[in-house]
Amino acid sequence: MGALLKDLPVPERLRGGLRVLLEQPGMAEGAQAALFLDTEAGPRRVAETGSPPGGWGLEPAAAEPPGGYRQVPLRAGGRRIGLLALYSPEGGGTPGLEPALDEVAGLLAAALAWARQAQRQAALLALGAGGAFLLDARGRPVLAHGTPARPGPFPQWGAEAGAFFRELLEHPLQSHGRVLRLGGRQVSVRGCNLLPDPLVAGVALAAVDVTEKAQAERARGVLSRVADLLIQAEEEAPFLAGVCRLLVEAGYGLAWVGWARPGAAVERVAAAGATAYLEGLEVTWGEGPAGQGPSGQALRTGRPALMRLIRDDPAYAPWRERALAHGFESSLGLPVEAGGRALGVLSLYAPEPGAFSAEELGLLERLAALVGRRVEFLRQRAEAHKLSQVVEQQPEPVLITDLQGRIVYANPAVEAKLGYSREELLGQNPRLFQSGEHSGAFYADLWKTLGAGEVFRAQFVNRHKDGSLVREDKILFPLHDRGGGVVGYASVGRDVTREEELVGWLGAVLRAVPVPVVGLDEAGRVTLWNPAAESTYGYGVEEVLGRPFPVVGEREEQGLARHPDRPAAAQTLRGVRVSAKDRAGALIPSLLYAAPLEGGSVRALVDIRPLLALEEELALNLRLRQDLLDFTNRVLSQGVGREVFQAVLQRAVSRIPGAREGYVLLRDPEGHYRHVAGVGPGDGGPKGLWVEPEALRALEPEAAVGRVQEPALGTEPLLYARVEAEGEVFGVLYLGGPLSPAAPGVAGLFAAQMALWLRWQQSQEEVSFLAYHDALTGLPNRRRLREEGSMCQEGPGGVVLIDLDGFKAVNDTLGHAAGDRLLQETARRLRAALPPEGRIFRMGGDEFAALLPGPPEEVQRALEQMRRAMDPPVGLDGKFVHIGFSAGIAYCPLDGQDLSTLLGRADLALYRAKGQPTRTAFYDQALEAALSRRQDLLMALSRALAEGELLLHFQPIVDLEGQQPVAYEALEALVRWPGGPATAAFIPLAEETGLVKELDRYVLPRVAALAQGRTLSVNLSVQSLTDAGFVAFLAGLPNRGNIVLEITERVLAYPETFAALQEVAALGFRLALDDFGSGYSSLGYLARMPFYALKVDRLFTQGIGENPRAEAVLRVVRDLARNLGLAVVVEGVETQAQRAWLLAEGFAWGQGFLFGRPAPMESFGGEG
Repeated sequence: MGALLKDLPVPERLRGGLRVLLEQPGMAEGAQAALFLDTEAGPRRVAETGSPPGGWGLEPAAAEPPGGYRQVPLRAGGRRIGLLALYSPEGGGTPGLEPALDEVAGLLAAALAWARQAQRQAALLALGAGGAFLLDARGRPVLAHGTPARPGPFPQWGAEAGAFFRELLEHPLQSHGRVLRLGGRQVSVRGCNLLPDPLVAGVALAAVDVTEKAQAERARGVLSRVADLLIQAEEEAPFLAGVCRLLVEAGYGLAWVGWARPGAAVERVAAAGATAYLEGLEVTWGEGPAGQGPSGQALRTGRPALMRLIRDDPAYAPWRERALAHGFESSLGLPVEAGGRALGVLSLYAPEPGAFSAEELGLLERLAALVGRRVEFLRQRAEAHKLSQVVEQQPEPVLITDLQGRIVYANPAVEAKLGYSREELLGQNPRLFQSGEHSGAFYADLWKTLGAGEVFRAQFVNRHKDGSLVREDKILFPLHDRGGGVVGYASVGRDVTREEELVGWLGAVLRAVPVPVVGLDEAGRVTLWNPAAESTYGYGVEEVLGRPFPVVGEREEQGLARHPDRPAAAQTLRGVRVSAKDRAGALIPSLLYAAPLEGGSVRALVDIRPLLALEEELALNLRLRQDLLDFTNRVLSQGVGREVFQAVLQRAVSRIPGAREGYVLLRDPEGHYRHVAGVGPGDGGPKGLWVEPEALRALEPEAAVGRVQEPALGTEPLLYARVEAEGEVFGVLYLGGPLSPAAPGVAGLFAAQMALWLRWQQSQEEVSFLAYHDALTGLPNRRRLREEGSMCQEGPGGVVLIDLDGFKAVNDTLGHAAGDRLLQETARRLRAALPPEGRIFRMGGDEFAALLPGPPEEVQRALEQMRRAMDPPVGLDGKFVHIGFSAGIAYCPLDGQDLSTLLGRADLALYRAKGQPTRTAFYDQALEAALSRRQDLLMALSRALAEGELLLHFQPIVDLEGQQPVAYEALEALVRWPGGPATAAFIPLAEETGLVKELDRYVLPRVAALAQGRTLSVNLSVQSLTDAGFVAFLAGLPNRGNIVLEITERVLAYPETFAALQEVAALGFRLALDDFGSGYSSLGYLARMPFYALKVDRLFTQGIGENPRAEAVLRVVRDLARNLGLAVVVEGVETQAQRAWLLAEGFAWGQGFLFGRPAPMESFGGEG
């Protein structure tokens, strides 16, 4: 067995040991052997000489071991570590081999233990230097630095460690590395999952503390990346912001730069990272507490200031809580220097304690030094840039040469003035500008002056690149370095070529200008006389030179005579009106302008004859505009009429030079153009003339103003101007005669103004119509009716108020659009049925008013005729609707004199008419009394609600068979008014006036308060369901599940309430349809609504035993309710016969005087 300890690979050594065993005497031919190592997952085969048929049967998922199979446990250190498996094809044991087998097993166990230890040590060594660990599948250490270990499981060292361990388990036999933060340190961990290797059967890890190395690396990384910033930075602020950003990206929690300011203040100029830490932070570089942190110390001392343990350093007390809250454990302040002085500080904050090792600190100091030098460079460059901008933008040439006279700088003005580009000049000598105009002595004096360190100034005549001469007033001076030595020369020039040329140009201008220009000497004699003066006044220059100024006029001659040496000196800024004589003696109106010159003055005479013509035209326009303003005021006060157009036309003909005749044709409602005004021969043309638009030639051209020959107005061409606005033509203005050039503009002005007047009148008529007519029907409206005044002034007659019957149902069922068409058709029919003197008005909604003249019987006949007009049905969206009306009549003068009184009394009559079969009622005084009683009752009801006078009585709803209150609905609440009228008197009034909504809000809270432990039903008005906020009011009531809300079937005529019904049901209320069969019923709507019970109207109960139809209806209601799943309560049960019939027909519940009259709650065993 010594062969097991030779330098063979471990598996081969183990197989060699097995082969030695099989070679022992007595072993059967074809025997096989295998070594298995015990692991957490069971025995794992590590070596074998061969495999028996069907395998060894030991490894997971193996089949049963074959026959002739034997296992020998292998032990080391007192515990089993594996087993030896033997297979003999002959079956049976090997008793002769037992001693040798025990010896071989002992040797194999030692070899197997050694092989495991060797393989594991090799695995740990393969991971490199550092602490080495071997972990089992759960992360528990098996070996540490090559020896058995007992620390806690590796995944429990932290979240990062756990994630890394899981990654190793997912990638067997692969090596992975990661830097983990463990215990505040950065540890480089390398591992390999060797669990599949049966000899190792673990996860190998090696760990090295790289905290200080990582810290130095992050600083080194910033230094390597900041190089790009140093190269690219053009401005200070972005550069500093970039440095801070790089530091934060490298792993520092916060980086900021601050500049030292007077008063020990620190101004933050750049920051990155957790900048919220800086909000409200006070840092100074003074000796006070705010200056004791690293930033203040670094600025004050000029040396780095370091705090590696913020938690423990007492100097950091003012900022400790803030720093720890932001995750900072270490802080560093680095002075930023330039030119040997501290400009500011670079402050850093690290998330780990003990940061800023010596290596890291040295690298960061280098970074701060680089930042300081770059800031200094950027500031110097910025200052230089400012100076260069001044020179670059200097409009005059600037040149700089070195001591040898070579040009080293030329600003853009050099190229502009001398033609040479900067590239052409650099390196050249300024002598290339020499023109030959200066002597050698000139240049000798120049260099002598510069050599003495003085400034040389002279006018140079240089040569342009194109060969032309350029005159410059130049200054040359030496340039000195900081030590005072001359390093070069500079020149600044001002181009005076233009000034020299100006004198020549002036002469040319004076010759070309069309205005007379006269120059005078001190004695007032002519020294300058340009061609314009010669052509204007007729004198040649040789005739006036040296002679007095030939301007005449009493005022001017006196002025010139008295002050010939200062002519018009006081009039320098404005012209003086003069009359200058020409050679023929004619006076030319002129303006004289004068300006003093050295040794004399210069004068300019302006011929103002064109100006005078323009002034006359402007005066004409001013007068015309004033005329039009006057006419506009007249139109606004009196309206537009023929007399206005006649007056305007007369004024236009009188104002326009050459105008002799004029006409105005305006479009009438039929589209014809009629003559409305005329001026000229024959007293203004053919009165009464009208022309079809097709025959009017002035309408054909595109131009609104022009000339045309209009056959209807004569044979001579006329100037026309269309009277039009916003594309609508109202008419045409015509003018005839030898018109001046200004005539088209004036005619257009007048026509435009006429169009504005007509458009205004049109708008006024539209506004008036809309104000006094109904937009939907076109009928006069209520306002128009009120302005009718006293109807009796026109004789007797009736004031009739008409209200359509059933209009609301049409509006609700067919929609508002159909309702509008119905109103339009009604208006058309009523208007057509009126007598000749009758008038119809729409008062609003579905209400109309008619004024019908004549005695009462004629009024009645007229009203009947209007009713017959409404008989035919109206077709609306494929449906035919019959609509009638109710009418109330007040007669004048019997019922009143003024219209307001008659309308009020007709309204009273209308109220009565709605309750009469004829639907017509005349006013009488009894209506006044009824109205007064109604008003008194309404006021009393309002007061009773306000003071809580109304009481609740209750009537039982019973099981018809047992005559006991039923479970689903026991008592119905009914309102009673002690000392007041009966319910039938005030409930309809409340519904009519809308007070019923207030009544509901009065009753419902009282019912809800009594519904604790019992079921109560109460009537609810349809009007409340349409009231905004009512559902929210119901939601605030208690005991909602014990309350039944009874709503009459009128609710089915108001689809707008359906959504509210659903919301009420959702609140827990139960809904019952009351008085079913007495009004509007729609089975379609009933099926969709959340009702659970029907209450049959007493009208049908009263017919039991007397009216078979009533009984048939009750049976239909019973069957309908059953099919819809609704309960049925029959109201008005007053006799035993009625009860018996209902029981026989299958009705279960009833209500009526037979079972009890309404009484207070106390009568039913409750508290009221």
